[in-house]
Amino acid sequence: MAIRNIKLMMLASCLTIATGGALADGQQRQIDVPQLQYANRGMQQRPLIKVSSAFNLESYRLKQIRKRLVRKQHVSYKDLRDLADTGDGLAAYRFAKRLMRMGRSDILSDVAHYLSIAAYDGRSYAVRPLVKILKNQTVEFSDSRLEHLEQALLRQARSGDQKALLALAQFYKVGTPFGAKPDLAMEMMKRVDTSAYDDKIALRLAASIASHQPLLPKEKEEVKRYLDVAERSDDFGVRAAANNLRKLINTPQPMGEET
Repeated sequence: MAIRNIKLMMLASCLTIATGGALADGQQRQIDVPQLQYANRGMQQRPLIKVSSAFNLESYRLKQIRKRLVRKQHVSYKDLRDLADTGDGLAAYRFAKRLMRMGRSDILSDVAHYLSIAAYDGRSYAVRPLVKILKNQTVEFSDSRLEHLEQALLRQARSGDQKALLALAQFYKVGTPFGAKPDLAMEMMKRVDTSAYDDKIALRLAASIASHQPLLPKEKEEVKRYLDVAERSDDFGVRAAANNLRKLINTPQPMGEET
């Protein structure tokens, strides 16, 4: 037999062994996948996690920014703003502080916006600087932004934050920047701890309640509580007015007559 034929026969034999033998119909043998499980030693294969989508990549980027922020590592202006815009309270407060350091009055509306995000996210320490900006009548806000600022303060007020309660009560009473809401202002002032507001506010509130005669027992006790604060004032005029008001509410009223 020619050497060439011997080589061809040997090659065919090797191919038959490698492929597990030729099928009768000449088709290629399919690999039996279950036979390959031994390679994993019976362990369940981990599912593949796709991270190629734009959403997952952005989510991963934001998580890394958050980690750097918590670790007090450097975070760029753009990265900090991107994270703050997702509603992250810590990032929003840090970004507001970065804006404040610029010392520009023309961006105070933006500062308030990011402080409100922080307050809405439960950061009570954002309330004080937010209220300070809201009291600045030179700052202009759009209606939609004002609504968001109000909701942030209301959220803090509902959680019992005294600064938010007092600020909203004052804003609603004077009518700016959220409009006049005297009934709501009165209700909020009742929820404020007397140690949270000053003597003049206490006197004003006491006088407002006392103007509705005759007073109910609960209302009279409320007035006295506010007068206690006013009478501790360093201002002689406030103390005198509070003393006179106390005498007025303690004066017995003639039957059928209102004062």
